[in-house]
Amino acid sequence: MSCGLLFLWLGAGLYGPACYGQGVPTQARPVDGKVTIKAEAMPLREVIRRVEQQAGIDIVFRDALVDDVVITYACTETPWREALAALLKPASLSFRVLDDGQVVLVKNTEAEAEPDSRVTMAGYVRDAATGEPLPYANVALKGTPYGTATNADGFFSLVQVPIGSHTLRARYVGYEPAEWPVTVGPQRSGVTIRMHPTAVRMDEVTVTERASAAIAKGQAPGLVQLSPRRLAALPSFGETDLFRSLLLLPGIQSVSDGSVGLYVRGGVPDQNLVLLDGMTIYFVDHFFGFISAFNAEAIKNVRLFKGGFPAKYGGRTSSVIELTGRTGSTERRQGSINLNLLSSSATLQMPLRLPRGRRAAWLFTFRRSLTDILQSDVYANIFDTVTGQQTSTEERDADGELIFNDEGYGEIRPDFVYFDVNSKITYLPSSRDLLSLSFFSGQDDLNQLLEETFEVPPGVPEDSPFFVNEREGTTSRWGNTGYSLKWSRVWNDRFYTNLVLAGSEYSNRHDISLGYDTSGVSLFEVAGSEENAITDATLRFDNEWHVSSEHKLEFGLWLATTDVAYNAAFIEAETDTLDSFNEEASGKLSAFYFQDEWTPTPRLTLTVGLRSTYFEPTDKTYVEPRLSFSYALRPKIRLKGAWGHYRQLINRVINDDALAGTRDFWLMSDEELEPSFAAHGILGASYENERYLLDVEVYRKDLDGVTEFSQRFADDPRGFLFTGTGVAKGLEILAQRKTGRLKGWLGYTLSGVNYTFDDLNEGLAFPANQDQRHTFTAAGDYKTGKWTFSASWMWASGRPYTEPESRYTFEGVNGQVYQGVRIGPKNAQRLPNRHRLDLGISRRFLVRGADLDASLSLFNFYDRQNVWYRQYRLDTRPVRVRDVMMLGFTPMLSLKASWD
Repeated sequence: MSCGLLFLWLGAGLYGPACYGQGVPTQARPVDGKVTIKAEAMPLREVIRRVEQQAGIDIVFRDALVDDVVITYACTETPWREALAALLKPASLSFRVLDDGQVVLVKNTEAEAEPDSRVTMAGYVRDAATGEPLPYANVALKGTPYGTATNADGFFSLVQVPIGSHTLRARYVGYEPAEWPVTVGPQRSGVTIRMHPTAVRMDEVTVTERASAAIAKGQAPGLVQLSPRRLAALPSFGETDLFRSLLLLPGIQSVSDGSVGLYVRGGVPDQNLVLLDGMTIYFVDHFFGFISAFNAEAIKNVRLFKGGFPAKYGGRTSSVIELTGRTGSTERRQGSINLNLLSSSATLQMPLRLPRGRRAAWLFTFRRSLTDILQSDVYANIFDTVTGQQTSTEERDADGELIFNDEGYGEIRPDFVYFDVNSKITYLPSSRDLLSLSFFSGQDDLNQLLEETFEVPPGVPEDSPFFVNEREGTTSRWGNTGYSLKWSRVWNDRFYTNLVLAGSEYSNRHDISLGYDTSGVSLFEVAGSEENAITDATLRFDNEWHVSSEHKLEFGLWLATTDVAYNAAFIEAETDTLDSFNEEASGKLSAFYFQDEWTPTPRLTLTVGLRSTYFEPTDKTYVEPRLSFSYALRPKIRLKGAWGHYRQLINRVINDDALAGTRDFWLMSDEELEPSFAAHGILGASYENERYLLDVEVYRKDLDGVTEFSQRFADDPRGFLFTGTGVAKGLEILAQRKTGRLKGWLGYTLSGVNYTFDDLNEGLAFPANQDQRHTFTAAGDYKTGKWTFSASWMWASGRPYTEPESRYTFEGVNGQVYQGVRIGPKNAQRLPNRHRLDLGISRRFLVRGADLDASLSLFNFYDRQNVWYRQYRLDTRPVRVRDVMMLGFTPMLSLKASWD
């Protein structure tokens, strides 16, 4: 789909005639219309329907109230209120008119109760097929101001609900909206709402107007919720990639097409708190950053706070990405297999039968690359891209020699493999308790060996050359392993507790050896290794207390310990010299948070919170206030805003050497390196109806403790660390069509990030490396029968870079001559704008009871040559420049089989 068509489609929807959703008519407040009724020994149910039709009102009731009730009643041109009261009187019934005009029938005993006599209604929202709880679903009583959201376990509580008959409405991204008739009475009764996903296996796939979108905006500022199930429709590299899908949202940017690192509202990837079932994940990608480390088959829900996140979260200054893992089915066994040109994966979920009718479920996913078995053209193109071998030119000098000599690396395809595993067991020991054990592990392994023989003139007669063998070996391994054990309990309809014990270990190790020999005689050998590891253990104790319909309190305690270690050693065999560097740090923290979600009126919600953190390495307590609001200006128009303070206790050194693997170095704050700081300010407005959403937000982040690291450090990396301040600000616009066969969204981001360092750029402000002023995105899919067509498009203005100008020589104090590089102003130049169109097509088949999904994705369909970065040769006049390109046109085939 072209960008123009997308604009016309969304424009027509946003400014076209209004539509009602789900086939449920919108009721205005009923007028006192008149009715004529003549009933002789007629069922009360039928008489009520006649009143509905003549008066144009909507009457709801419990079936038990009118079953077996027969009345005789007659009236002519009588106001409907008078007629309804008269015909209900023999059955000891009366009625109430709700704010939206809906008429509810109740028993006289209920109607005569005190006006303020109300009860608490609690329950769960679950998947209708598997029984899985649905986290963060919106639940509301239709026609009333009572509404809330489920927690991570699908539990909800509505406090001080008026007794009587109501309709409970639930909405969840990726699922059809559900409406459930309920009766609220003095006795406690749990409610379970079962929702159906939009894509249900059937002989003929029928897409209705009720099908929901892949993303949903929350009422809180900066909050976005995503459905991995629905994101599968977008073009991908064989499998749904959650982080690549996030890059299509306004406010989230990347530095290249070959990276899933998320730069959220001017922040950098290590400033994002990534939580999977409560465990902190430091390593979030595979394949040098090209593919996300999270298998979408293992993820049920994704919540992204782009800023202004609540007091429950801490330790990062940019954003929170909370992933909730699937629990598996307690009803039936299901499985799937996925195969594409890069990897294969398998998923199994099954119920576990336990004594005394207890329920449990197990989910297991495994994904492994095929790159060590099948080195396809797709793999070759991606590898050449991430290693900088996709270039614009191969310039040669007058003698025909390459000006930029890649030393044969373009012909190397090293042994490379990645894998990830997810496993989760969920046990329901009672109706009030839930226990779950979640495990995640992801790892990349790179092993390459370069052997080259070249001729060296020995400085003796020309007929006496000799040959030197060069051997270079590199091995790298990096990844993350984590676990979490969770116990959740519903103490009563108003109080809920969640206790999580989680651990995570991130590590990367890089080993290199370099040797030269001739005729079996060693000339020179050197070996080195670098190893970085982070280990953390966290105990979280979270509580929700629904005090009243106006106040929901959240409070909890975090206890954590983090160990960071970096070890480097280099040895030269001939002289037997050893250079080494070791740094280890350990820190404990304790944090307490408190938050009150206050709803003083049905239109206004205020959230006031405070997070207090004591950090042992600095021996300081950091207080972080948080505040947000949401105000319904009109039923479909909402204003929102947030403000808060945030601190980060560890930071990461970035190493851009893709061929060497991910060699990022983490540093822990201490008395010398203060935690980084950010103050968020957000203001926005949204318009939303059943079909469309238009959301606008502006933000500003004031930054302190911003760090710039040297890419090459010697004995002490802290000696090449600079600290400064910064400002990030921007405007985001999201226009979305949520329902129908054709769904999708348009996004625009206007942003700027500037840093100021006393010791860099002569103390003048300069744009940060991730500064990207304009970004346009568009994504959509169209379903017809068993076919799905999808497209995504992005356009981004160029990122800044610092341009080297020339080399120069200087003499040191010891008389030795050194070479230096003269560079221009910091980040004064910008790369060209980049854009890309991805297309996808998929078809569903039914083969012997199994679902088969075949898909073709066309990455960078029109083969746009986007510049990643620039290389320079400074020993030539004029200086030579070569552009290193991003990934060009790349097709990807995949096949997925699913069965029950």
